[in-house]
Amino acid sequence: MILLLLIKEKMLKLIITIAPLLIFSSGNLIAQKKLQDKFRYRATYQITAQLDSLDKEFIVKEESHLFIGNKISSFSSKAMLVDRTIKTHKNVASTPRNAITEFPFIIIKNKEKDILYYLQKIGNNDFMYEELLNQFDWEILEEYKQIGKYNCQKGTVNWGGRTFIAWFTLELSLTEGPHKFYGLPGIIVYLHDSKGHYKYELTAFEKLAEPLVFQLNLKDYLKVSKVKLKKESDSYFLFPNAYLNNPNVKMSPKVRNTYKKVFKERFEQRNNPIEFIK
Repeated sequence: MILLLLIKEKMLKLIITIAPLLIFSSGNLIAQKKLQDKFRYRATYQITAQLDSLDKEFIVKEESHLFIGNKISSFSSKAMLVDRTIKTHKNVASTPRNAITEFPFIIIKNKEKDILYYLQKIGNNDFMYEELLNQFDWEILEEYKQIGKYNCQKGTVNWGGRTFIAWFTLELSLTEGPHKFYGLPGIIVYLHDSKGHYKYELTAFEKLAEPLVFQLNLKDYLKVSKVKLKKESDSYFLFPNAYLNNPNVKMSPKVRNTYKKVFKERFEQRNNPIEFIK
């Protein structure tokens, strides 16, 4: 995954390539792309997540971005929008610190076709699954409060094995939200599950001075089921072959087994996903 972020005077130019093609840029649309739009707004969310259900101290916080167009939106961790190329120096391989994320995926919402695309690179492969965008059976309540500068109303939904509470505002009349969440009359300002394991807080919202052109070629992704992608992801994080078999990184069997143990322990600590997939 490659990103170039160029800020020149007051013009923002953002180019993202998710192997091989997911692009935001300022410029003309390139023909023959399966999905394309112009992003006009950017919402920034602070993610707070307890990844281990048994350890209340294992809390991670990351910044994320939701880019919004008339037909398409894109949500991802900010870390997914930087150069994630593994750097090798002598016998040490590493990912840039600002590219490390606990949320290594991108969610594309196609409002025109009522389809959600979940994209994830696993090793050297680019996977995708599709599902309905309007999958949330929201209950809107007569409860109101002010969050920051926004007047908000409460909505609840049971989804993914959890109960979520959302506070949305009609002051930003966009049917949008972080992660997969969608379908409320206004944009989500604050969202959390009933156990407090996951929280999304809107920290900034802006109309872009210059629209960002979005392009996505779906043919460049291997389409699988949600369950299949989870299995592939779990297998990779238990034993990331693409990393351990790097010809530029040499290690003895003892060191390799140590790494496998570390990866296994790390994987087992992350037992509390936002969505439980059977």
